Amino acid sequence: MVEVDESVHLKSVIFSPSELALIAPDITLSKYLEAGYRPSLRRFNEFRPVAISTAGISRYDKNAETGQLNELTTVIGSSSVKCGGTSTICTISAGIVEDDFEAVNDYRMRLDADIIVGDEKEEEVENVLGGDLINENGSVYPVVEIAKGVSGPPGEEEIGLGEKLYESILHSGLIDRKALRVNVGLKSVDENGQEVTLRGDDVGMIQKNFSFVIYARIQVFGRTGPLFDQCYASLVKALMDTKLPDVYLNERESTLRTRSGKQNANINVQSYDLVCDPIQYKELVLRSDRICWSSTFGIIDHTPVSAMATSGNDGDVSMDCGASKREVVLTDLEGEAEDNISKRVCALSNGEGRFASVTIERGEGSRITAETIREALRLSQVRAQDMIGKL
Repeated sequence: MVEVDESVHLKSVIFSPSELALIAPDITLSKYLEAGYRPSLRRFNEFRPVAISTAGISRYDKNAETGQLNELTTVIGSSSVKCGGTSTICTISAGIVEDDFEAVNDYRMRLDADIIVGDEKEEEVENVLGGDLINENGSVYPVVEIAKGVSGPPGEEEIGLGEKLYESILHSGLIDRKALRVNVGLKSVDENGQEVTLRGDDVGMIQKNFSFVIYARIQVFGRTGPLFDQCYASLVKALMDTKLPDVYLNERESTLRTRSGKQNANINVQSYDLVCDPIQYKELVLRSDRICWSSTFGIIDHTPVSAMATSGNDGDVSMDCGASKREVVLTDLEGEAEDNISKRVCALSNGEGRFASVTIERGEGSRITAETIREALRLSQVRAQDMIGKL
């Protein structure tokens, strides 16, 4: 009878740190935290250096050699932000629309649309729509593109980032809605043959109100972690560089609008020929006290190995499963291992004790203690004080 050898030979497999971070990110992170460091070899509360500048691709940025404006683009503001291996480029463009609120509150247009309501109903509509907030604050419509090497429609993360950026700018009050109003003028030629632009009471034929609509395109290259902080910084920097063009109605259009017996009766807003000046502009004025810096913190429940290991009378070491855990606050998340942390605190601070927003995500973990939240908010204040001056 032949004997069969049923022994099993196990072969050890050694993973590199990068491979282990993909397979078991929680184990990788725990091993580093036990040594007092993170996978990036930074300390728990250590931030990464950030390089912020204007990208210099706006149409109003003059060429350093020729001194001429860049007339081949519609970009009116730009920025470039680099943090670690991630680079972000933000470009600002704009459109012009008839002011929605002026159109809604115009009695004649309401009567034509059969939407006349009583005062009580009016208050209900404004409360539902958040009228005070939208009447006072302006915002930006951002589109985020994360470079993945393949083209395609925006993903769920990109759409979520765009919505969060829009809400953050709107609720922070960074942009005063009045700063987006268009002061339409009439461009003409005076008696001396000089080109002049008339505005205000000198232009009586313009009865409609117009506003700028700001669009932002944010491109992200070399992603290494959560992106909201860097996208928000690039958006704010680009808004600080934004220049809104002067807008006027040419003389030919104004003449056509005033020939009829009833001046400005039932004029369609689309019939106005608004022209943007290629040279003259005004700076987009932001509320300086609302300029914030965004900081995202990861909260991890860490049990030190030294607290888990207990020594018995026979000298054997056993693991104490009831060892107490402590919450560790990690700043400026980076890498695969830290990107998987689900418990987070995101704070927008102006560095002077004011928070535009604070978001707390419990994720799949337990509750976050008040002490940990206070520590995250303190660190966000310190970070904002250091970085807002560099914008």
